[in-house]
Amino acid sequence: MRKFLPLFALLLCMGLTSFAQYPLVTIQDIQGVTGPNLAACVEASSLVGDTVRVRGTLIQKPDSAAFTTATRFQFWIRDGYGDFSGLDIIGFFDPNINGVAGLEAGDSVELTGIVTEFGPGETELELIDAVNVTILGFNQPLAATVAPVSDLNNTTQICQLPTGERWEGQYIEIQNVTILTVDPFGTNRLSFVVQDGAGNRINITDKFRAQRLPGGNPSGNFIAPNVGDTYAYIRGVITHSPNGCMGGTGRGYELSPTGVDDYFANSSAPSIITVTRNHVTPTSTQAVTISAQIVDNSSMVQSAEMKYAVGVGNTTYTTVAMTRIGGTPQNGNWTADIPAQTDGAFVKYYVCATDDSSNTGCNTAVPSGSAPYFYTVRDNGTTIVDVQFVPGTFSSAASGYVGMDVTVDGIVTASAEATNLGYVFIQQEGQLAWAGIMCTDNPSLATLTIGQKVRVTGTVRESFNFTRIEQISSVQVLGTGNITPLDLDPSTFTTWGIATSEPYEGMLINLKHPTPGMQLAVVDQNPDAPSNFAEWRVGKDVFTPADGCRILTGRVTNSTFSSLNVSYVNDPQWATVDGIMNVPVIQVFNGDVVNNITGVMAYLFGNFKLLPRNNADVNMIVGIEDGLNVNVVAYPNPVRDQFRLAYDFGSLQSDAQATVYDLMGRPVRTVALNAMNGETLVDVATLAAGNYIVKVSSATSGLIDFVKIQKVQ
Repeated sequence: MRKFLPLFALLLCMGLTSFAQYPLVTIQDIQGVTGPNLAACVEASSLVGDTVRVRGTLIQKPDSAAFTTATRFQFWIRDGYGDFSGLDIIGFFDPNINGVAGLEAGDSVELTGIVTEFGPGETELELIDAVNVTILGFNQPLAATVAPVSDLNNTTQICQLPTGERWEGQYIEIQNVTILTVDPFGTNRLSFVVQDGAGNRINITDKFRAQRLPGGNPSGNFIAPNVGDTYAYIRGVITHSPNGCMGGTGRGYELSPTGVDDYFANSSAPSIITVTRNHVTPTSTQAVTISAQIVDNSSMVQSAEMKYAVGVGNTTYTTVAMTRIGGTPQNGNWTADIPAQTDGAFVKYYVCATDDSSNTGCNTAVPSGSAPYFYTVRDNGTTIVDVQFVPGTFSSAASGYVGMDVTVDGIVTASAEATNLGYVFIQQEGQLAWAGIMCTDNPSLATLTIGQKVRVTGTVRESFNFTRIEQISSVQVLGTGNITPLDLDPSTFTTWGIATSEPYEGMLINLKHPTPGMQLAVVDQNPDAPSNFAEWRVGKDVFTPADGCRILTGRVTNSTFSSLNVSYVNDPQWATVDGIMNVPVIQVFNGDVVNNITGVMAYLFGNFKLLPRNNADVNMIVGIEDGLNVNVVAYPNPVRDQFRLAYDFGSLQSDAQATVYDLMGRPVRTVALNAMNGETLVDVATLAAGNYIVKVSSATSGLIDFVKIQKVQ
């Protein structure tokens, strides 16, 4: 999205000191989409790429959005209460530079920026840091516009573009909804899904950090609802997480409350604030005490029960009455014990409470579906598999050990060495699933090398469903070991699933074609176009670009963990943007042939991504940009029957050959190149029409170059 800034810099060089030349448009001009376009699943703004001025009123203070840091910010503005009247504002600079930091909810402003699309799915105005905010007024009213849930999503939470897109970025109110699921994430935050009387669903997310729970770090004051609780209304900003006709696996339109005043709950059941256990990983001789803080907002907690079941598939729960041991009847601490179980037993549990109005609420778990708390009994201590494993029937992939201190053993599969990934992953030996995890926050991690067996002690954390061991207090080297990458079909990671892709989070994976002799290809050079997050997709068929696994290379930020030692990137900009690469840049293109590619698997920003560690992990047939004095040309191109391959290898060895590959990676022609330079004739008359890759290589120099040809009839 920054590709427009060089033009802006050019205008400055031409001596333009006033920014009035940018047209003043309305939010409706930016956001408005015609009915036929929406019916055809086209929602992008017609002004994408334009630099404009726009006016509106801040819905919330800029520093309230979770995206905001010292060098970036995000807030929303509105212009009235009707259709297409809200807009996402974003900046990638210090908000103190142009006056953003001083803004408050209700301020009326004029802003200058570039219209962009995030996703696709979300229209944004990216502010230009050199143009100051113009404040037009203060304390403007912020009443919400009432909109039905059915305008936004249907009963399966698929976004309804024709009626929902008009509310994107707007501050709206939904009414008379019931809690369907409650989904904790991070250390003390949650989102939840509600539905209206007809079953239409929307996710209530936490973009503005309004749903932080008590007792966390930092602590909040949001009382978690229970499944079945009802709300008279919930207000917030509408954002778009695409699914349905737009593709993707998003959550449809979502609503983000801006503060505590955006909720009005009806009479509700008691809320289970925290649930803890006294043994992180009990032995077969230890009973486990479960403790819960239970709060009732309207009356008093009459009774509480802890329910537990032993076995992954067992849904027959044993009920144990809990005893209040402190606090008050309205806000107290309750406990109950789970008896000792055999070594290796999988134990799940949850808590329910009833108030004196006979309202009963449970924590986020129910016997079938959702996600109980859980642990595995181990006489020999916690394992990585214990930390990572989640039954496939659960609705959440969060670890059963979140927030707990654990000690686990593993082999280093990715390291912080200068020639490796730059981040540390370890993997449990002898396991084919649930066995890898990222480790952070200890200087000693930087000294580890690939193949070392280590023991680490730290705290289990979930960062948007990516499990890590953080705040590591101890790192011990125990010896050495070996992890063989697990061969997998890239289609395994096309979509997320607890039973399908989640088992491989953090593990060392080798993507290869499942059919012997077949090869993979780059099927989508940039799956996030027109945005670019340095990701490209590898799959089995270039004609199905959405099927396959994303590869992340060449980009390092506070939340992006790819290697700077992998040459293969989707755009040369990553040589210097978001990290300085340590190796020459090789740009990948759709159709480039992939023999196999190895790396550790991470779940980042809603998708699984393979993180190759260095160039040795990537076995591809692509061009090179390493300064070799070689020249290879194919002509005529397109070709009907024969083409000439002209080559000049400079000082390289002459034991080269040229191989023609189809886009499935199958070699279809091979010719020897026996001189340092010259021309050779290649017959392709019998090949089917289409695109092919000619790879030129030698036994001594490896890949020399490649060219692409188009065969026509």
